[in-house]
Amino acid sequence: MDKNKLLKAIADDTRMNILTLLLRHNYCVRALANELNLSEATISQHLKVLREAGLLVGEKRGYYMHYTVERDVLQELAKEIESLVTIKTEICLPETQKDCPANEKQECHKKKANVTKKRRKSVTAKVQANEINSMAMVSVKNLKKTYGKFTAVDDISFEIQKGEIFGFLGPNGAGKTSTINMIIGLSRPTAGEITVDGIDVRKQTKKAQSIMGIVPDESNLYNEMDGFNNLCFCAALYGMRKKRTGSKSTGALELFKLKDAGKRPFKAYSKGMRRKLTIAAALIHSPPQVLFLDEPTTGIDVESSRQIREMIVDLKKQGTTVFLTTHYIEEAERICDRIAFIANGHIVALGTVPKLMGGSISHGHGIHFLTDKNAESFATELETCFKGTKVTIQPDHSLVMVAEQRIPLFPVIAFFFKTGGVLMYSKPKKYTLL
Repeated sequence: MDKNKLLKAIADDTRMNILTLLLRHNYCVRALANELNLSEATISQHLKVLREAGLLVGEKRGYYMHYTVERDVLQELAKEIESLVTIKTEICLPETQKDCPANEKQECHKKKANVTKKRRKSVTAKVQANEINSMAMVSVKNLKKTYGKFTAVDDISFEIQKGEIFGFLGPNGAGKTSTINMIIGLSRPTAGEITVDGIDVRKQTKKAQSIMGIVPDESNLYNEMDGFNNLCFCAALYGMRKKRTGSKSTGALELFKLKDAGKRPFKAYSKGMRRKLTIAAALIHSPPQVLFLDEPTTGIDVESSRQIREMIVDLKKQGTTVFLTTHYIEEAERICDRIAFIANGHIVALGTVPKLMGGSISHGHGIHFLTDKNAESFATELETCFKGTKVTIQPDHSLVMVAEQRIPLFPVIAFFFKTGGVLMYSKPKKYTLL
C-alpha cells in the first residue's frame, strides 16, 4: 500500500465526502454529482484520484459505472493514520488509547513533548519579534474631518503595526475615503494627529508621502498615455533617474501581466486592467514601506480581484504594511490581520477576526454531520478524542464539530468506522463574519 498516495488522495474535502457517501451504498458519477451539487467532470476527476490510490472499485451496470469503497484498504489506512494523526494533529482515535502497548505510549508521549517544546520556542520567537517591531507604522489619534456642518470623520483613533494588513470596512459614505485622504496628506484634518513611520503627516507631508504607495478609489493615470509611459512618468515623479524608469516600468508590466498592453492607450484598458496598472504605478519606486489601497477590487472581475489579493499578501511577506479600505467583508476576512469597521464617521469595532466574532470556538472551521445512531452518545466521546474541538447537537439531532483550525475529515470518518457508527452525511463548513 502506497501511504503517500493514499494520504494525498484523502487530503481533499470533496473526496472525503465522496468516500462518506460510498460507505453507505454504490453510486454512479451522475448520482454523486447530484448529491454533492458538483459537475460530473469534477466528480470524475476526484474518482480517478481515489481509484488510483486503491480506495475504490468500480462495476459497470448497464450504461453507468457504479463505485464502492474498498473497505479492506480503508480499514488498513485507518490503522496506518493513527500515529500520524496523534503526532501531527493531536487527534487520537478510541482504540489507540485502549490497545496501544505501554512502551509505544511512552514513545508517543515523548514525541508530543518534543512537538510542544518546538511550539513553545516558536511562540517565544514570535513574541520577541513582535516586541522588536512594536512601533506602529501608522498612528491616528482623535482624527476629525468636517465639511461645513457635516462631520465625515468623528474623533477616531487606531494604530497599524509594521508588516500588517489592516482592513478598513464600512458602507459607502461611512468615512473611509475621507480617512485615507487625510492619512496620505491629500486632505487636511479638522483635528487630530497622524504619523506614518514616526513622521508627522501634517508637518512633513512630502517626507511621509515618499515612503507611501497610494492607490485611490478611481484610477488616476493619464488616458492619452500608454501603460508604459504612464509608469515611466510616475517613476520620475518619485525621483527615479531616467536610466532606471524604463527597466522598472517593463518589470512592473510583466509582474501584473500587462506587457502585451504596455503600448496601448490607458483609456483602452478594461476596468480590471486599469486597477492593476494603477497599483503598479503605486509600487514603481520599489515596494513602499506602507501601501494605501482604496477599494482596489470594486467593480472588477473575479480573476483580477484574486490576482490583486495575492499581490497584497506577497507584499506583506516582503515587509510592506498595507492599509486596505473595502466594503467586502469576505475580502477583508480572507487577507487582513486586523479589521476596523467605520459607520457614520465612528469606528464601531476593531480587532482580529476571531476577536470580532466573540473570541470563542464558535468561529473557524467545522464539520456538520449526521449519523445512523443516537447523536448524544457520540458528542462527549468526539470532544475527548479530538482535542481542541467543540461538538454541539443540532435540533435535527445532527452534530456540528468546530475548531479554530481546519479539521481533517478522514479521522472523523475513521472514528465512526471504528466505533461501529455509520456516517450518513458530512459537510465541512467555514464560519465567517457574515
